[in-house]
Amino acid sequence: SNIFQWEFNSENDSDMGFSFGRPLIVKLSTGQWVVITANGYDSTNGKAVLFILDARTGEPIAGGGKINTGANGSNGLSSPTAVDTDQDGDVDFVYAGDLKGNLWKFDLRSTNPNQWRVAYTSSGNAIPLFAAGNDKPITTAPQVGRHPTESGYIVYFGTGQYMEVDDNQIIGEPTQGFYGIWDGDWSDSDFSSSITPSNLLVQTILAEQDFYPSDTNGDGMTNSSDEAIRFRATSGNAICWSNCGSNPTHQGWVLQLEHSGNNRGERQVTNPVLRNGRIVFTTLVPSGDVCVRGGTSWLMELNAADGSYVFEPPFDINNDAEFDNDDLSYADWTSESLTNFCPGGQCRSPSGIHSDGIVQTPAIVTCGRGMECKYLSGSDGSVDKIDENPGGNSLGRQSWRELRGD
Repeated sequence: SNIFQWEFNSENDSDMGFSFGRPLIVKLSTGQWVVITANGYDSTNGKAVLFILDARTGEPIAGGGKINTGANGSNGLSSPTAVDTDQDGDVDFVYAGDLKGNLWKFDLRSTNPNQWRVAYTSSGNAIPLFAAGNDKPITTAPQVGRHPTESGYIVYFGTGQYMEVDDNQIIGEPTQGFYGIWDGDWSDSDFSSSITPSNLLVQTILAEQDFYPSDTNGDGMTNSSDEAIRFRATSGNAICWSNCGSNPTHQGWVLQLEHSGNNRGERQVTNPVLRNGRIVFTTLVPSGDVCVRGGTSWLMELNAADGSYVFEPPFDINNDAEFDNDDLSYADWTSESLTNFCPGGQCRSPSGIHSDGIVQTPAIVTCGRGMECKYLSGSDGSVDKIDENPGGNSLGRQSWRELRGD
């Protein structure tokens, strides 16, 4: 039998472009199963549009199957993420970014499709939840988690792109970042303008340093056969969400993807993972040389609440299957003038580990002995395995399985 059911492309709607993202098959409050998809890139009119299609026919839902953000002109919407906030099995909101650095929130709660819309408006016009800037495209699906101390949610995503011919440039590129943006689920009267970078706490990359596994006492003496492991240290600036007194109130945070003001074209182009109070993601540093295997990457783990380094050691650096103080004495950050990063000679946790080749979103599995194993496939054909600390919030359910009785 013919398994082909339907196709939705630019012949059906000229605002449908090249769709790079994964469509979502979900149920809405109308009780109907739908396919939610972004319009993608290079459409005829260059708009950023969300399509909601009948899962059986592929036709846009009458009255609300196409939501135009209004951010038009050489634009396009990237992969969406759907969220069920009241846990009734129906999608309530959808988040998606676009090529102009806007993060959009769509409200699909109504049982009347005519009322589906961009969630936030000002003077009758749709506005994004966050505007990073035209030179900071969002090309991945965001992650969404509940705010740890306030009402609403935090939306996690990075900026940058790696899909066009000149995207391997590393000189003169704008500094990209990884963001955690607060969505307080505000009313239009309480949210009249988009969050901007000036409203965010800034975290920075402080230092990068090589570590040799055989250098057990940190004196620089290593085996000649050792391969260096490169780690990254990031800041731990404190965030203030409310009741901040004379201190600024933050509406999110950003980790700037540059080291000591040096921008190497680093960008974030893979889907992040929110797990155990940490946000896990990879970044890409292009090589700029067509004869080299694409570039290199960093695997990053940050505190999801504020973007700071995590308190517990995330990596089993000395390979003893334990995460303790021995994993914090891996490098002498004071050599890079980070005297406050190693108080009393005890260095703080690293936030990133370097990987050759371009790596994708890691596959994460529990691998015994109180560890998580992260597997990363690289553009050089390798698969790296990194043993990591699951974190202090790792107790409880990590996955679901439906149990049925006949």
